Parts: sequence; C-alpha cells; structure tokens
Amino acid sequence: MGWLPNITCMWPGLARLWLRGSWVGLTLAITFGILLDAAIVLTWIWPGWGEGTALWLLWTFIGVSWVFFAWAVYRQLSPWMDAADGQRNQDLLREAQGEYLRGNWIAAEALLRQLVDNYSEVTGYSEVTGYSEVTGYSEVTGDRADVDVSTDVGARLMQVTLYRRTGRHREALGALERLERLERAASWGFEIRQERRRLITIERDPDSEDEISRVA
Repeated sequence: MGWLPNITCMWPGLARLWLRGSWVGLTLAITFGILLDAAIVLTWIWPGWGEGTALWLLWTFIGVSWVFFAWAVYRQLSPWMDAADGQRNQDLLREAQGEYLRGNWIAAEALLRQLVDNYSEVTGYSEVTGYSEVTGYSEVTGDRADVDVSTDVGARLMQVTLYRRTGRHREALGALERLERLERAASWGFEIRQERRRLITIERDPDSEDEISRVA
C-alpha cells in the first residue's frame, strides 16, 4: 500500500478506521475533527467567543492528542497492515478456488500467481533463484512468522495441481520442488507427497492422467 498508511497516522482514528474498520476509529476521527474545527472557529472566525485560557487549553489538548495518537498508531501500523494484507490474500485464495472449481484455469492461475508473488514479497524470496533477501539464504531458513501459512502453502499447492491438470507437468514439478523447500510447508507433507505421487504416476503412465484428474 506504499506510503498511504503512514499518512493515516496524521489524523487520530483514521488508520484504525481504514485498516480495521473500527467504529472506535470512526468516533475518534469525528471527535478530533469537531475539536479542531471548534478551535479554528474560535481562534480566527469568531475570536471574541473564546476566552484566552480556555482557547489555549483547547489548542494544547488538540496538539498533545495529535502527537500521542500519531505516535501510538505508528507503532501499531505494521501489525494492522499485516492483518489487512492477510485478509486480502485469503479473499484472493477463495476467489482462485472458485475459478478453479469452475474450470477457469487462466483466471485461477492469474490469481494464484498474484498470491504467490504477494508472499514472495513478504519473505524477499525469489521464485527463480530460491534466494531470500530477508535472510540471505534459501527459503529453507527464510521463513517469516508473519506469513499466513495456510493461505500461502494452500495457494502454492493449488498452483501445482492446476499445472498438472492443464498438462504442464514440468512446471508442476518445479513449483512442487519450491514448495517442498519451504520450512513452513512441513505440516502439509501428506498433501505434497500425494501430489508428487500423482506426477510420478503420470510420468510413468501418461494414459493415467485422465483418471487421476477425475479424482484429484
């Protein structure tokens, strides 16, 4: 999302509202706006309506509140953005699953590729070289705790299955090998082994591909 989330820190409640859909954020943003408008009106539009001390206290409260909330929200921004990104990735995976089940292979592949690219950006991992900029090593040791494991591995495994079902066995094997190198894919070992057995069976007996595709 670039620099936009950082700008939301400049208005109390806005980041919480935008990234989390929080009613508290909305209330805080509106309240701050009302106080700021009142201070501006009493200072420059109808200066005679506000007493000097009360007006000074109002501006002081606004300034202190602005600094406090900007600092507090900036500290929370990264986990909030991670949560928002995780939700978007889950929505992408559900959309890809829908396209896959309808047999729209091109649309499903585009969505899965976008998902894999999203997670590659999180880890700094290159799908081509197997190198992680985060750690300086391969993805075997390049896992990140903030990666949504089920969505990431599920998307990669579905990508392997899609390649197999569309007859692109070499690409399926390459994607499967990259998936096997992921430490976070260890809990998906059964599904990964099943997919490898299917690919090996098809390689040995090409006539079995149609039968395998009907059941998996």
